[in-house]
Amino acid sequence: MIGVNFASGLLFVLFYFPPTFHDKFRDRSIGQQLRGLDYIGILLFTGGLFVFLLGLSWGGQGYAWKSAQVISTMVVGGVTLIGFVLWEIHCSSLTTFVKEPLLPVHLFTNIGWTATIILLGLGASIYYAFAIIWPEMVAVLYTTDSGASMYAGWLSCAPSAMMNAGQITSGIFAARIGRTKIQLIAVLTIGGALLGSGAAAGPDDKSMATAIIILSCFFIGWNESVTLSLSGIELLDQREIGTAIGAAGSMRSTISSIASAVYLSVLSNRLATRIPAVVVPAVENAGLPASSVPAFLEGFTTGSFASIPGLTDQIQAAGQSAYRLASSQAYSTVFLTTLAFTGLAILLSFLAPNVDDKMTGQIAATLHVGKEEDRGALDEKTQEV
Repeated sequence: MIGVNFASGLLFVLFYFPPTFHDKFRDRSIGQQLRGLDYIGILLFTGGLFVFLLGLSWGGQGYAWKSAQVISTMVVGGVTLIGFVLWEIHCSSLTTFVKEPLLPVHLFTNIGWTATIILLGLGASIYYAFAIIWPEMVAVLYTTDSGASMYAGWLSCAPSAMMNAGQITSGIFAARIGRTKIQLIAVLTIGGALLGSGAAAGPDDKSMATAIIILSCFFIGWNESVTLSLSGIELLDQREIGTAIGAAGSMRSTISSIASAVYLSVLSNRLATRIPAVVVPAVENAGLPASSVPAFLEGFTTGSFASIPGLTDQIQAAGQSAYRLASSQAYSTVFLTTLAFTGLAILLSFLAPNVDDKMTGQIAATLHVGKEEDRGALDEKTQEV
């Protein structure tokens, strides 16, 4: 990532020239702009989301779902987020110092735009969650040879690589194909169905699981490229393009963070129940003394099974086989959980817009133009278009 980020940063420096502050705000100073920021909204949003996600990640892991810690954090976080929405709706009438709300609520009256950014977030939830879950699955189920770390590393890249491949392919062909609503319905249906079918992959089905990840992530990556573009196209007022894309990016992060926490919570909870249920009977039936079972289970965390009383190679092999089976059952539940999110995405895709009539050469916003004569030439060109 150091190399990728360096190249990306270098390209920004060399080729990206956004409008300067004074290009965008000719009637105010930097100090006036800073004083007019929605600090209350920032505090409510970041604090509420952090506390809510903390409770969601605690549930069934650090604390029981019905514990005071989980319930209180999720309730406090949820109420704070509701307070954030109410503040954004009424802050303009309640105060004069907030010049620009953190989240322009009026954007959400546009049903097509709202459906688009939710689809953007749901697609990103697959990207971020499986960038964590799939490598763990590869390490536990499909990399039994200790010397295959490089192979496991390449295989672990499949979700991220194919999401990017889908985005690039969509960037080339989506506008030429047109009918963006039909595209989204198709790619989300195919990608969602394939991802859900990953539940059928067992500990010995590496080829099938890999093929499912490759194909499903490609189609979901296609969705992400289209919806990110639509977030700046499907607007009632194109002068709000920067605000709309910023809001879409924020909602993308929010939705994907919540969904990723759900996936990881499901995985942790299922592992906590399936491993004892499957591994313990297997090693006891193979002859491991009951008093040695806790130490054996701990070995999967420490990576060492040395000095466990009564443990033989045959018992260890039986226990490791059972561990892979129990883990595959937990991962199957995660794949099934994706159907709740991709199913919602398929329904919302029917509300997504077709923007063929908006794919024109009109310039909605320009980058920074340094020379006055260049600025005048650009203004003339814009008027002609």
